[in-house]
Amino acid sequence: MNKFRRASLLYCGCAALTVAAWQPIHAVAADYPSRPIKILAGIAPGGTVDIMARLYGQQLSMLLGTPVVVENKPGAYQVPAIRALISAPPDGYTLFFTNASAVALAPATNADLPYNPFKDFSFIAQIANTSSVLLVSPELPVKSMRELISYSRANPGKISYASSGLGTASNLKIEYLKGATGLDATHIPYKADVDVIRALQGNTVQFGMVPVQTAKGALSTGTVRAVGVTSPASTKHLPGVPGTSEMGIKAIEVMEPYSFYGLIGPAGLPRNVVDKLNAAINKISAMPEVQTRMVDILAMDVVTTTPEQFRKNGQAEFNKAKEASKLIKP
Repeated sequence: MNKFRRASLLYCGCAALTVAAWQPIHAVAADYPSRPIKILAGIAPGGTVDIMARLYGQQLSMLLGTPVVVENKPGAYQVPAIRALISAPPDGYTLFFTNASAVALAPATNADLPYNPFKDFSFIAQIANTSSVLLVSPELPVKSMRELISYSRANPGKISYASSGLGTASNLKIEYLKGATGLDATHIPYKADVDVIRALQGNTVQFGMVPVQTAKGALSTGTVRAVGVTSPASTKHLPGVPGTSEMGIKAIEVMEPYSFYGLIGPAGLPRNVVDKLNAAINKISAMPEVQTRMVDILAMDVVTTTPEQFRKNGQAEFNKAKEASKLIKP
């Protein structure tokens, strides 16, 4: 066999393999979905991410006519779930219900994580944002964010704040607040938002920041006091608590949103699969029964986006977290 014929056969063989490899992916994308979809959650059952993943998963199953199963893979920085996502085929049958931590906060503050959100993820749809509220111990003699800032300056080194952990949203946002306003406080890291509430109730720390939905129970009992929300204006979820613009502290509006939530897939997801899922998620977000759960119960602000808008928003939050992380002292 001459060299030209061998080369021709080799070329044809490679071309055939390429077509064979392409055809199943193309076929899957064309009739998607044709089998059950799995949504990974990097948080334990019962958490906000888990509740939202199950709410949207149930509606997605009805819209697409296929079973949708939520699988919890909790672990540090949600890495077990993210590893499972990025190692899955990019066919739309393995998805991940994300929050700001997985897309922006953790990768911005931890260079050793085994993924890059903007190389390893396909952004599908942003679903919701949530604001945070600055809480103080009832024993602290302040009733507003401005009074808190003034009190801390007048008593340097005497007050501390709680966060849900080093590099978390509450840690980053308060460090940014300190840099923007001159607030003086020592950081005491805990493991979860509920720990922040307990520390405030016991006056172990003097102030802290948690998502609005986490604070509502303690606020209703009067065991903590709200001095401001981080949204520009007061939120319908905590009426009467002023926002940053209303308090004249516009510099910290960059802290919004406190967190965001959405659906992503592994890199390389076919565009028609992304578009089909995006349209379905946005349709679910407009359903009255979903709005009731999201807004009235979970205190979320529901949003609808294109995949490109979601990616852009995630990149913006990553950049903000990167800047804020420079202020953190281990």
